[in-house]
Amino acid sequence: MLNSMMAKAVFDTNEERPWNAGETGSNYTLKCPENSFDDPPYRTMAAFRYDEINNKSIRLSQKTLCLSAQQGEIDSSTGKHKYIHYDVHNLYGWSQTKPTLDALRAASGKRGLVLPRSTFVGSGQWSGHWLGDNTAEWHEMKRSIIGMTEFNWFGIPFNGADICGYFNNATEEMCTRWMQVGAFYPFSRNHNNRGTIDQDPAAWSTTSLNSMISVLRIRYTILPYYYTLFYKAHTQGSTVIRPLFHEFPSDKATLDIYLQFLVGPYVMIAPVTDEGARTVQVYIPSSPWYNFYNGSMIPVQNQSISINAPLETIPILLRGGAIVPTQGFANNTKLSRMQPFGLIIIPDLNGNAVGDLFYDDGESIDTITAKSYFLATFKWSSSTSQLTMMVDVNGYKEMSNMKLNSLTIYGLKPTQTTVHVAGKQFSTSLRPNTQIVEVNDMGLPMDPSRWIINVGSINFIKINELCKLYNQNDKDKNGTSTNFLKHLKPIHSVEYKKRYTEEDECLPEEGIFEGNDEPTADLSTTNPSIGFIRLDELENNRQMKKINKRFKMKNQI
Repeated sequence: MLNSMMAKAVFDTNEERPWNAGETGSNYTLKCPENSFDDPPYRTMAAFRYDEINNKSIRLSQKTLCLSAQQGEIDSSTGKHKYIHYDVHNLYGWSQTKPTLDALRAASGKRGLVLPRSTFVGSGQWSGHWLGDNTAEWHEMKRSIIGMTEFNWFGIPFNGADICGYFNNATEEMCTRWMQVGAFYPFSRNHNNRGTIDQDPAAWSTTSLNSMISVLRIRYTILPYYYTLFYKAHTQGSTVIRPLFHEFPSDKATLDIYLQFLVGPYVMIAPVTDEGARTVQVYIPSSPWYNFYNGSMIPVQNQSISINAPLETIPILLRGGAIVPTQGFANNTKLSRMQPFGLIIIPDLNGNAVGDLFYDDGESIDTITAKSYFLATFKWSSSTSQLTMMVDVNGYKEMSNMKLNSLTIYGLKPTQTTVHVAGKQFSTSLRPNTQIVEVNDMGLPMDPSRWIINVGSINFIKINELCKLYNQNDKDKNGTSTNFLKHLKPIHSVEYKKRYTEEDECLPEEGIFEGNDEPTADLSTTNPSIGFIRLDELENNRQMKKINKRFKMKNQI
């Protein structure tokens, strides 16, 4: 990687301090006359932001050529130069970018990366963009979100700001929140000036450190999703980071939202950008959305809601209808590329989802032109209970060594399943304390032109719902409901009693739990904090078989 600051030029003279700063009493030689180009009626933000640092009004010509300087050949019809510097200033960084990339590739034989902070529209085909020096302040964090989004509009999707600020000293809370949002910058880097305090994750408390590690692991996990978005940006001109109104253009409420943003069409980030805040107002557009952490569906659409955001958490929502490719996290991207793949599946209201994956070796030049890459489309259908993969381009040979190892499924009702692939059956589980179904250790090869994952019909049911179903089917001769708990496997009964007897009306009264009548449940197949149990793992008896059959008929998927 070549990091080119491309700062405004400083011209050398015989003077001791030849800066064109225009300070009274200094013997500077490069002074610009007062004119409408060096002193326009509307200065750029880049000039305004340095007023405070320099305690004076900064001119556009600060540390560079006079904007009124004449350049180019003389036009014979006018007798004047064709251009003034005001017209071509932005082309300097732009015109240096491609030759820099060409030289880097010629020297290394690999793809390389050029990261300037002086770019112009069109630079994105050759480089990223560093948003430049900022300060360790909350409002600068907000500005970074705007800048990141704007540069995606400019066609330079690989960009980001100095996380936690470059100038001044960061505070722990601000840096924690900034690391949370900065983890989703396409170019994510914590960077500060000499003379300021350390602000890397290890410089803070254990709580903040763990929060930063957690969100960086999320970033690493969804890097295949980012990589696929960059492929689309390169080949289709789309954005990687986008505002809500890009996906919901007819929703006028999204036009004023600039602190929430989307990673591609499917991942919504709602950062905390105010000191002391432990909740954040999040606008929910018209689509099913799910809490990334616990799998619960957001109960509203087309309105704002308050979402809890303790210091260690940044709210993340997933959009229904998506399949997001993932990969195991590691200490760096080279090692994470060696990890098996996974898929996050978030069905829409019709039970369908779609996604894709682009992948190559990550360093060769022009793999797209050479078709030495892998591109696949994934489709999920709840009506057919199948997940399919169609490989569109299979030009990356190493893909044959990669595996699909896990499925993470949101929004199933009721949550399911067993998984069958090529005669093999894989069991499912509920992620602890969530409504997220997981399938792990699959080891499926990623290179077949087509494979199908068949979803079975093993169901999870809430314990209190099962209780009601059982009591409707299991009456004694006097018509009194019997205790369904006696049919469950005997283990950890005390924990079970503590969790459920206080909350579920259809369970027996507290007084029944005495001596040998104590109820039992197999907590190895039950999630105590959510209250789900797998019907196929209930005690094998006639009444339970009857309930299982009735439940499946009632809840066909």
